[in-house]
Amino acid sequence: MLMTLPNGKTLAEWIADADKATKKGQDFLLSVKSPPKGLKDGAKCYVISDNVVQGFVEVVEVLSLSEQRFRFMGQKLKAGWYVVLRGPFVPLEKPVPQHGFNGYRYCEEF
Repeated sequence: MLMTLPNGKTLAEWIADADKATKKGQDFLLSVKSPPKGLKDGAKCYVISDNVVQGFVEVVEVLSLSEQRFRFMGQKLKAGWYVVLRGPFVPLEKPVPQHGFNGYRYCEEF
């Protein structure tokens, strides 16, 4: 799957957040409007920043929260769908140009 970093979030900041969770042995979450289909544990979530696929993290599972109950990176999580991700971030040897978009998309491996 492909995801684009939110506006105002740099790749360095996103990697720092991912690394912080990874060092604590924690996974981190990507909020999605609808559950991605066909994602298997160990799939890759590629990260787009500055219109380039920069690297990836591992997909752990797709999770539905029926109520607001967790805190994540200092914020309460709203009920909804989340993709659980696990670091570390692995940079691509050769980044691939790709226009950013909202949400997520399916892709083949790079």
